[in-house]
Amino acid sequence: MLSDNNVCASIAVKDMAAATKFYGETLGLEATMETPGGTFFKSGSSAYSYIRPSMPAPIKLPTPPGTSKMSKVRSKHSKQKA
Repeated sequence: MLSDNNVCASIAVKDMAAATKFYGETLGLEATMETPGGTFFKSGSSAYSYIRPSMPAPIKLPTPPGTSKMSKVRSKHSKQKA
């Protein structure tokens, strides 16, 4: 059961410096390990939070004029039936 194990939450943030300051200074959590990928903060006797940079939002490419996603799907399926 989960209740029998230690827990570690992974929290994605946009600004690592601000998040590190907030979790350390404002919430009073102890930074126990810093890695290039993020920082671990200890809370209580066994709970950890892992603060890491969030991934950039995926780039959404525009649909070319005169086409739609559904027309591409219909076209693909109609070719498979023929």
